[in-house]
Amino acid sequence: MAAIDQPTKNTADHFGSEEPKIKTLVIDTNAIINGISLRNLAEEFYTCPEVMVEIRSSHSRDFLTRLPFEIQIEQPSEESMKAVVEFSKKTGDYASLSIPDIKVLALAHTFAMKAPGHEEIRSEPLKGPAKKGPTPKKTNTPAAPQPVKKETDEPVKEKTNESAKEEVKESVKEEDPVEYLVQSVDDIIIDENIDEDDSDAGDWITPENVGEFQAAQLGVTPEEMRKPKKMEVACVTSDFAMQNVLLQMNMNLVSAGGHRIKKVRNWVLRCHACFTVTTDMEKKFCPKCGNASLMRVSCSTNNKGQIVYYLKRNYNYNLRGTKYDIPNPKGGRQVNNLVLREDQNEYVKATRGHQKKKLVDLFDPDFTPIYGKMETRTPGNNMYGTDVIGFGRKNPNATNKRTGRKK
Repeated sequence: MAAIDQPTKNTADHFGSEEPKIKTLVIDTNAIINGISLRNLAEEFYTCPEVMVEIRSSHSRDFLTRLPFEIQIEQPSEESMKAVVEFSKKTGDYASLSIPDIKVLALAHTFAMKAPGHEEIRSEPLKGPAKKGPTPKKTNTPAAPQPVKKETDEPVKEKTNESAKEEVKESVKEEDPVEYLVQSVDDIIIDENIDEDDSDAGDWITPENVGEFQAAQLGVTPEEMRKPKKMEVACVTSDFAMQNVLLQMNMNLVSAGGHRIKKVRNWVLRCHACFTVTTDMEKKFCPKCGNASLMRVSCSTNNKGQIVYYLKRNYNYNLRGTKYDIPNPKGGRQVNNLVLREDQNEYVKATRGHQKKKLVDLFDPDFTPIYGKMETRTPGNNMYGTDVIGFGRKNPNATNKRTGRKK
């Protein structure tokens, strides 16, 4: 997409500075897994319990034990959770965010709402102008027919200098009279004391005085501009979907190792078959034609209020697996047929199972399991169905490896 152009002013790329530039820093999982140096970066460090659960490798756990500071565990507020979920749905990043990602964003939002300047945090993404599209191609329109001059045998008269001057005088007389201010050469006074260096009427901008010019444009002194500003709350992450939500909510972002987005984007789903657009990023099938042909497309709003979609140039839809016929549906308890429609029995069972898992949160402190009424069934058959659409990631044209003893 040529997406909404917004400068990433609330970003930082400086690690290991002597004085902490951030008061409260919220840490994501990838910052710990990648082993980013967080020393002297902030005064207080926070994260959520789900981040600590995701850290499983011995290398990452050793990195945690070697940290010279303590990472405090906090839970985000319910208001921040709702705000982040609603905002990510509006930007189209909700489907790309996991539960730990949402909780990290909500924790940063919780601290940001308590800090001064929380009025600048947005509840809706900005609708910026879109970039100009390609210029229309010029069409070769036939020129208007011109009258053909008659050929004569009379000789052509050659124009002399005197006749040409007379024609110019007559043309000047026919035009409207225009007053000209004629200045003689003697009246022009040339100042010989003018220095050649001052011909541009101003000082040159050099690397030494560029700070003074920038400070003058902002209306501050150079000393005030050189004074480092301290962030109240920031979040360190290298996940692009999280960065997109952070920047559009106008919260501070600390990039991890230079991995930072250049433009913020809004996303929608567009059907490749019937061109229907939906903002529900959790959809797998088109709400109009029913095909599993929804593509993730970036969009923006232009000055006229029209939504502009940015498609990939020379995009070829993946037709792998369509060369051969699909297998016939089979019956039985332990068979899952290919999912081709949203109302298919296997897909409906799978979506119901996912909804039940979302309702029950085992990490909830108020959760008390009731013995004898818990779900004890095992997914050894198609009891839970399948949410794999079509052939999934596997290559349907590849032959299956033969297992077992040959008969």
